[in-house]
Amino acid sequence: MALSEITRGDVAAVLTEITKARGPIAANRARATLSKFFRWAIGEGLCDANPVVGTNKRDENDPRERSLSDAEVAKIWLAAPKNDYGEIL
Repeated sequence: MALSEITRGDVAAVLTEITKARGPIAANRARATLSKFFRWAIGEGLCDANPVVGTNKRDENDPRERSLSDAEVAKIWLAAPKNDYGEIL
């Protein structure tokens, strides 16, 4: 397929496949790499448009299922070393 024949729909379909097979982070990395490639190709005169523009970035973070309890936080806090790292923690 020639670069000029690739459409936004083609890119979106492949990103959906990547999301299903490898997850949203892999799809977002592929999207970024492909976009960079098309920017280069435009600069080289190989195509006139970047079909990645306008595709949706995938949500990478699922909602947390739980937070630390007060007892767990206290345990970590009391075990923290008495140095800069412990202070930051």
